[in-house]
Amino acid sequence: MGEGKAKYFNALPEKASHTYKKGSGDLSVKIDERGNRLLYIMLNDLNTKAETALTEGREYIAGCNEVIFKADYLDSLPAGRYTVLSAVYSKGAAVAIPIYVYEGSLPKSAVLFDPSDYNNDNLHKKMVFPRVESAGIENVRESGLPFSQCLSLTYDLRHIVGMARPAARVKRRFLSNLPIFNKVSIWIWGDNSKNRLNFFIESRDNTAAHARNEYIIDWHGWKRLSFVLKEGYSAPLSFQQLFEFTYTPDGAQRGTVKVGKMEAIYDDSLLPDDMGKPVTENEPPYEALILDYRSGKTKDETEFFVTGAESEPVYLVAEKCCDRQGKAHPLPFERLPFDENGRLNTSIFSTLPKDLIYFLRAESESGKSSSLFPFNVSVDEPFYSESAPSPVRTVTKDNARTAAFTWLGDDKNEEGFVEITDPAGNTARFNAEKSYTREWRESLNINGLNATLCKNLCSYKVLLTGLTPDSEYTARFFTGNKKSGEYKFRTFPENTDSFDLAVLVDAQIKDCDEAYPLLRKTLDCALNKTTEPRLILTLGDMVDCAGKQSEYESLSAHLQPHYAKEIWMPTPGNHDQDPKRGFDYFLAHYNLPPHCEGRANGLCFSVQIGEYALIAALGSGNALSTEYKSILEAELEKVRDSKWKIVLTHASPYGKSGERFTLINYAELFDKYKVDAVLSGHDHIYIRSSVKNGRRCEIGDGTLYCTIGPCGVSNDRSAYYKWHDYVYGDHKSEITDGEGNTDQIYAVARCEKDRFTLRAFTRTGQEVDEIVLIK
Repeated sequence: MGEGKAKYFNALPEKASHTYKKGSGDLSVKIDERGNRLLYIMLNDLNTKAETALTEGREYIAGCNEVIFKADYLDSLPAGRYTVLSAVYSKGAAVAIPIYVYEGSLPKSAVLFDPSDYNNDNLHKKMVFPRVESAGIENVRESGLPFSQCLSLTYDLRHIVGMARPAARVKRRFLSNLPIFNKVSIWIWGDNSKNRLNFFIESRDNTAAHARNEYIIDWHGWKRLSFVLKEGYSAPLSFQQLFEFTYTPDGAQRGTVKVGKMEAIYDDSLLPDDMGKPVTENEPPYEALILDYRSGKTKDETEFFVTGAESEPVYLVAEKCCDRQGKAHPLPFERLPFDENGRLNTSIFSTLPKDLIYFLRAESESGKSSSLFPFNVSVDEPFYSESAPSPVRTVTKDNARTAAFTWLGDDKNEEGFVEITDPAGNTARFNAEKSYTREWRESLNINGLNATLCKNLCSYKVLLTGLTPDSEYTARFFTGNKKSGEYKFRTFPENTDSFDLAVLVDAQIKDCDEAYPLLRKTLDCALNKTTEPRLILTLGDMVDCAGKQSEYESLSAHLQPHYAKEIWMPTPGNHDQDPKRGFDYFLAHYNLPPHCEGRANGLCFSVQIGEYALIAALGSGNALSTEYKSILEAELEKVRDSKWKIVLTHASPYGKSGERFTLINYAELFDKYKVDAVLSGHDHIYIRSSVKNGRRCEIGDGTLYCTIGPCGVSNDRSAYYKWHDYVYGDHKSEITDGEGNTDQIYAVARCEKDRFTLRAFTRTGQEVDEIVLIK
């Protein structure tokens, strides 16, 4: 690797939480100050969020790398619950000091959920059941169980929109009355569905503490399960979700699961022998049949297509038909057959009223079914044809001789092309490739079902080749008879000893119109701190809803002409991922390179610029297929000999989100291939970590992980993890400007032959961090 240095560090607690038995005397809490100065200690009320300052000398004594809490103060705290204190330092995140105060002895187990506390009259007032067909409290018929009632949940994938998981949730509450635990016992009545059962609970800071093991429901009747939580979460825990249910390829699409008593376990002798299997992969939810559509071969025709049908007959079924207010209308047909290729062309919807919503599904002869698919034909009204093309420029494998652009249009029958003029005044024309795509135009909730209505679109992509290095070109973009204004762009030099990066992530502005000009100011600030040649990196979630037309349009309107002039290297996040269409929306808006095997365009690829390899790695923060581990390794192998390796991904393995995919699948690759830095987002806070083989290390000795804070409207709090070196944005004052707006964070990096320098700032000019890697 090399060597490195940084300006700031967090004060580092020796332990994440503490216990105190009344009458035990003073309590010493060791905290390595790491160059910081203790300002004060606060008492935090978990429910009201109120903070009360403690009095130094009376309630605590501040020592060197130590805080001593006085026995008189600790003995005055309520017993049988956590008290959360915070040590606020001159830099970095405050150090949370959760102390569980007790009398007598600690418990061997404690009840988390008892169905007898609920009845069918108050059940839906105290719990919510998203995507569950029916829920109720019923008496247990079997004898010999340590509970007499259970929660019964009936699920049916066919009646859910998309591949969302069924869930059962209690009103969120802190488990302040329980000491920290990492084992949970759950009684589950299985239906032999072959589906997967996971469990997680949340930290104090809303970070998911996932279990290390899981179960396949391959039994019928009652069984006692135990889940072991991963270490490193913030006490006290918060309880909300009873379980996590995921469909599997062999799993039943409908069935019943029952939940009995749930307990926190402190004494391992109380655990059952069967501890499930380790969680070693993170795959997306499974749907037996996947239904989708596109515009048909003729004007009034719609083509539906289904995947997963194999060789048996499959039919299109209309489950429901209603207007936008939810009023039911007669079904337009009983069922329509797909052909042997899984295709169905029909003009039946062109003869029906335009304002109706149809909830469709594909159903096979053997009973396999897709989830419900909301469909409406009225959203095909023109939009892009009313304005000039609005292009975005993206990175290529050779930025000195090529340039890539994308823009959208309404009609796939319209031709698209680009005319460019070189510095000598010569003009050339490049025809664009067209592909079918869609965008979200409207989202409705109809009788409890979410219907996202889409519009058919055409994505135009063009790769300009044969360009001259370090030269400025003028471009015009055409869709049919519509043409854009002139856009100027410049190619990279032939040999690039140094270049700059500007980094943005997590805008997620939605339709908050006043926030887009602030984002533009943040981008301008980033560009003012860089020089050409440069790239703009966006590390995911620049939109809040995958493919939502109004958000993409707002980004384009406020970020032009930079959208067409600068070179953008976008990486998708969880808000760019659709349950049914994956990253299709994201890929339609950007013209990105393929990876080394020519597959998965734009999701995982590498670009070599001088001594630097920039590797885009799909780590969205959502469930992904584990095939991306091998895809990423192929890219890393390809650039193994590059002096500098910088990975770009959305969710860091060492952030605060509890995100599992990159930690399980990618972290070992970053160590194996000696990746210098991983830049990410997802956590809506700035976090820096230096990790080697899963442990904190000196900067430059391992991989530098930088989670860049949000360039949008929302920020989050920090979680305690032992690998965090430095956190910024944990206090609202750090991330709020003088007018009450989010003081958005951005980063800039200077990429030189022997040095990589990353600096982070807020929009108003506050310095967040500076790190230098040298080799």
